[in-house]
Amino acid sequence: MLTIACPKCKQLMQLDEDSSGWCRCESCKTKLRLAEDIPPPPAPVVKAPPKPAPPKSCKKCGVVLRKTASHCHVCGAKSRSRIPIAAILATAAVLIIIGAGIAIVLLARQASVLKAQASTLRAQVNKSLKDRDNAMGFAKVLKAEVAAAEKDLVETQVAHDSQLQQLASEIDDYKTQAQGARARLKPVAPALTPADVAADCTRVIESADANIEQLAKALYLRGLVRRCLSQNDQAAADWTRVIEMKNAPAMQVALALIGRGGVGEGQRCIDDFTRVIEMKGIPAAQVIDALIKRGAAYSFAAGPTQPSKAIADFTQVIEMKDVPAADLALALTGRAELYSRQGSIASAIGDYTQLLEMKDVPAHIKSNALECREKLTMARGNFDQANPAPTRLLSLDEKIKVYLEMKDRHEGAAANQ
Repeated sequence: MLTIACPKCKQLMQLDEDSSGWCRCESCKTKLRLAEDIPPPPAPVVKAPPKPAPPKSCKKCGVVLRKTASHCHVCGAKSRSRIPIAAILATAAVLIIIGAGIAIVLLARQASVLKAQASTLRAQVNKSLKDRDNAMGFAKVLKAEVAAAEKDLVETQVAHDSQLQQLASEIDDYKTQAQGARARLKPVAPALTPADVAADCTRVIESADANIEQLAKALYLRGLVRRCLSQNDQAAADWTRVIEMKNAPAMQVALALIGRGGVGEGQRCIDDFTRVIEMKGIPAAQVIDALIKRGAAYSFAAGPTQPSKAIADFTQVIEMKDVPAADLALALTGRAELYSRQGSIASAIGDYTQLLEMKDVPAHIKSNALECREKLTMARGNFDQANPAPTRLLSLDEKIKVYLEMKDRHEGAAANQ
């Protein structure tokens, strides 16, 4: 076998001794020509054997000794030499110097650490002293403020005591004046209670001398009293007696129908209001009241056509002449709410605007109308047309109170007629 080296990657290759022509390196895949490209292999390098160590000999007689011998076997001299004392001392001195240097470096490092800790502690102590001084100053300020507050409290208490004494003397004077005024006043008959009014009406009803008109008025008035006492069934019974009476005055029958419709429900109350609207010879106030109440009943009744009927009743009141402002406000409010339910926002805004332009309308009703109009205007996206002024919202109790006040005023006016 012939061993040659690739001239490019220096990788050794094994070839037959009689090989000639071309070959390829297995490592770098280089194509080589054996006669020209491949140099002859280098000559082997022969290393010289190490020189043996000289044999150990005796320093006194020159005899060759064994390696482990400590004395010469001929003359008996020692073959090992001692280390000089000076070398030992010098070595010890060097070690001592090195140790001292290391100790000095460690002490210096520890001293720097202790110095840093001492400076940190000094800064903390200074800060604590400063905080203590600030706290003492703040305590002095608080002490002064507490003293001033105690002084003000004492002065205020003295002033209050004097005011209480003055008020007590004024109350005594008022009591004396009230006692004198009470002694000068004449006894006045106590005011009638609803029970007293109902008892008087019952005496008229049970009297044999009462005529048809007096009996109808007494029954209607007792029905009103019973309604005020939340005795709706008994009030409806009194009004039914008036309605069923023969030759009863038309106005008393109309008032009784309106009263019974107010405590009734469903179609019966609508029928009572319809009878009043269709009656002839009755004051316009009763017709207006019946139209408004029937519109309200329609608005709360179930059915697809009821809202349209309610709008028609409110519209009839709005188009009438010489309608009181309170009734017109109720009709406009009712129709505007129905328009709003049906999605007719423009019509609802128009009714609220007409109500706001009216005179002799309570401020809280206008406030409610203004708030509703603002909501509808903003719902349409016309924020610039909405009134930005704050308004007070009416609660449900306030709305009920306003409605009852208006209704009682109409009923009272009708009763006086």
